[in-house]
Amino acid sequence: MEETEKRKRQRINTDAFCLSVKEDGIHCDSLVKGFCLRVRGESKVFIARAKLHGTRQTVLVTIGPYPTISPKKAEKDAKDYLYQLSKGINPNQERKDAAARIDAEQAAAEQEAKANEITLGKVFADYLQSRKLKDNTAYIYKCTLRSTVADWFDLPLAEIKKDMIERRHKSISDKGHKGHADHAMRIVRALFTYAKITYEHPNGDPIITANPVTRLSQARIWNKQTRRQSVIKSHELSAWCKAVMGLENKTVRDYLLLLLFTGLRKNEAAELLWENVDLTGATLLIPDPKNRQPHMLPLTPFLKEMLTKRWDGRENEYVFPGQGEKYRYIRDVRHHMDLVTESSKVKFMLHDLRRTFLTIADAQDLSAYAIKKLANHKMAADVTAGYIVSDVERLRDPMNKIHMFIEHKVGKGILVLSDQEKSKVAKVDVSKKRAKN
Repeated sequence: MEETEKRKRQRINTDAFCLSVKEDGIHCDSLVKGFCLRVRGESKVFIARAKLHGTRQTVLVTIGPYPTISPKKAEKDAKDYLYQLSKGINPNQERKDAAARIDAEQAAAEQEAKANEITLGKVFADYLQSRKLKDNTAYIYKCTLRSTVADWFDLPLAEIKKDMIERRHKSISDKGHKGHADHAMRIVRALFTYAKITYEHPNGDPIITANPVTRLSQARIWNKQTRRQSVIKSHELSAWCKAVMGLENKTVRDYLLLLLFTGLRKNEAAELLWENVDLTGATLLIPDPKNRQPHMLPLTPFLKEMLTKRWDGRENEYVFPGQGEKYRYIRDVRHHMDLVTESSKVKFMLHDLRRTFLTIADAQDLSAYAIKKLANHKMAADVTAGYIVSDVERLRDPMNKIHMFIEHKVGKGILVLSDQEKSKVAKVDVSKKRAKN
C-alpha cells in the first residue's frame, strides 16, 4: 500500500527524483498523465506518451535526455506534445516534416549554388573541350559568341531567360545581321542542350532543365534566310579565269583555281598539306573534311602541272603558304578577290566556286553517285552506297569532263601556266587600282 501510494504521488519534474531513480523502466508523473522518464542504465530520457486522438495508436514522443533537458522544461514540452496528440496531431510526424522541409531547402540552396557555377562561358569552354571541332569551326564559334553575347559569358545559364534570347536575337537582326543572329542563337541552343545532358545533381537529375532558345521556334521568329545559290555562270567563266590568271600573286591564283576545279571548301584547300598530295599517283587527299570522311580526288593534268610547279617552289609544309610567320597557310584573299571582280566584272564569294563546280558536274550528266563523291557528301541513306568500294580512279573521268567544260567556256590560251605563255594573259593592273583608291 505504501509503495502504491508513493507512485501515485510520484513527481518526475524535479532534479531530486531524476538523480535518485535507478530502476530501469518508464516512470510516469503522477499529475501530468503521459509525462514520463525512461531509464535504461545510465541513460535517462524524458518522453511524452499517449494515444493519438481518433486512433488506437499509442505515440511515444522523445523530449530529451536528462540533465540536458531540465525537468521543468521537459514537463512544459510534454504538455505541449500531449495537447497535440489530443488534437490528432502526431509530433513525431511534424518533426519529420520539418526536417524534410529543412533538407529540401538546403538541397535547393545547394542546387542553386551549383547552377550558378554553370555560366555560359564555362559551358562553352567545356563544350569545346568535349567536342572534337575543327579548328576553324571552333574559331568561328568563338568569334560569333564574342560579337553577340560576350556580356553573357559570366551569367549562369539558369539566369538566361527566353525573353533575353528573343530581345538579343531581335537586336542583332535589326542591325542587318540576320544570318549572324540566327547562327549565334543556334550555338547558344547547342550549349544549353549540351548542359542539360552534362551537368547533373547527385541524384542524377539535370541541373539545367530548360532551353530558352526554344522561344525563337515557338514564336516563329527565326530569320528566314534563303540559302545562297550564286555561281559563276558559264558565260562569266572566261572573264573570271582571265582575271585570276592575271593575278601577280601566284599563290592566290592557284588557290582560286584549285577551288574552281575541285569544288573543295575554302578551308580544305587553304590547309592542304604537301604530305597529302601525290603527284606520282595524281591525287590529293583531304584527311579530315567537314563530314569527317576522308576525301580523295584525282588530279587532272592541268591541276597536276599547277601543283608540280608549286612543289618546285614550295616554302613550307602547306601547298598554299601564308605571308609571314603569323600565318602558316593562306588566309584572307579578299583583296585579290576584289581585283578579280574589278577586272572581270564578276562578283563572287569563295563558296560560289564550289557551287559552280557542282553545277557543272550536274550539267555533265554524271551519276548521282559520282557527284556525291566529288562533293564528299554523306550517303548514309543510300542503300547501294554501302556496297560500293570507293575508287578514286572512278572519279578521274568525271573530273576531266568538268575541266574540259570549263576550258571550253574559258577559251584557248587563258588557262596556261607556263612562263613562256604569260604574255597571252592580260594581267590585272594593280597599280591603276591603287591609283583610283
